[in-house]
Amino acid sequence: MHEYRITKYDPKNRNELGCYMVNEWTSFWDIGKSFTGEVFNYHEYINVENKYIHAIELLMKRQCLGSLRTRNLGKYGIPFDMTTTKDMIKLYNELNCDCNICIQIMPTFCRLILRDYVGAQLVSPNMFVHFGYEYYMYIGVTTGCIEELREIEASGLFVEECESPYGR
Repeated sequence: MHEYRITKYDPKNRNELGCYMVNEWTSFWDIGKSFTGEVFNYHEYINVENKYIHAIELLMKRQCLGSLRTRNLGKYGIPFDMTTTKDMIKLYNELNCDCNICIQIMPTFCRLILRDYVGAQLVSPNMFVHFGYEYYMYIGVTTGCIEELREIEASGLFVEECESPYGR
């Protein structure tokens, strides 16, 4: 399996131990906070969140997958605010330990994970998606996907060969 870390973090900002050295936002909950003199806003957040979701969808399509299964699902609560959609609330309430997440609802499911309302790994024999702390995402695929990885990088995300710390 080919494994990658796909993030918003530029590898050139890591020290020799791999620690990221720039103070950047790491969570949905950082909206409204200041980083490098600028206030991080919802529009900037959504832009990056959409890139992560698009990366997953691209790689699912390359693997010819219509769905992925959840593993280690945890539900942490969901707020009822202006950023939470009816689809997010409905899916959150329907989730159970072993769900099949089809590509059509993958964006909604990923928003739940990326906003820390849900924790889970997504798995199939041909692909996995693991979400880590601080907006790290690890993806494993069985089929080569050079063009898709280039498209992901062109979107502004960084792709590094990296084994998932969460196993397979």
